[in-house]
Amino acid sequence: YVYPHFNCKIGTTEVYAKMELVNPTTQSVFSSYTDLVFRYASNSYYWRYGLAKYGDIYRLELTQIWNGSVLGPWSLVIAAPADGSTIAVSCCGVNFNMYLNDVLVGTATQTYGDLTPYGTQCGLRAYSGTVPLFGGNYQIVDDFLVTTVTDCPTSESYNCTLGACVDPLDGTGTYATLAACLTACSVTESY
Repeated sequence: YVYPHFNCKIGTTEVYAKMELVNPTTQSVFSSYTDLVFRYASNSYYWRYGLAKYGDIYRLELTQIWNGSVLGPWSLVIAAPADGSTIAVSCCGVNFNMYLNDVLVGTATQTYGDLTPYGTQCGLRAYSGTVPLFGGNYQIVDDFLVTTVTDCPTSESYNCTLGACVDPLDGTGTYATLAACLTACSVTESY
C-alpha cells in the first residue's frame, strides 16, 4: 500500500473528490487499486472510492473501513478505462454518488457500521498487488481535486414511530420539523 500524506484537511465530511487516471490498463498485475480516500480519521476509520483491477476485470468500488474491517457497500464492473479517465465521489451525510468521466454511475446509502462520518482529511491510496507495476517510480494519478459540497439536501425530517419522532436520515420523513412531528404525534417533550 502507498498511503498518502493526509495533508488535505478539507474541514468537513461533505466532500466531492476527483482524480484523473494515468494509463490504468498498463497496470500488469493480478490485482491493483487506485483510490480516492476521504473522511479519513486513521488507518482504521475512513472511506475510499476507486478503480480496482482483478486480472482482466475492472471495477469501481466504494468501501468503508470501519474499526479496521473492510465493508463494501457498492461496486460496478466496467470496461477498461482509457488514459485520462476520471473518477469522482460526492458524499452528503450517509449518501454517496459515484462518477466515471463526470457521469453518475451509481449511488449508495450507508446502512450499516458506525454512522459517524469520521474525519475530514482526504488523500490517495495506491496498491500495486504483489508485482511492481513498472519496477520503479511511476505515475498512476493526475489532477487530484477535493472540494466542499455546499448543496447537500437537508436530511432533517421526522416520522412518528412507536410514540417517538425519528429522523430517517434521508429526507423522507413525513414532518419537516421536529416541532411539527411532536405536535402531530402527541409526543410530549422530555428532558
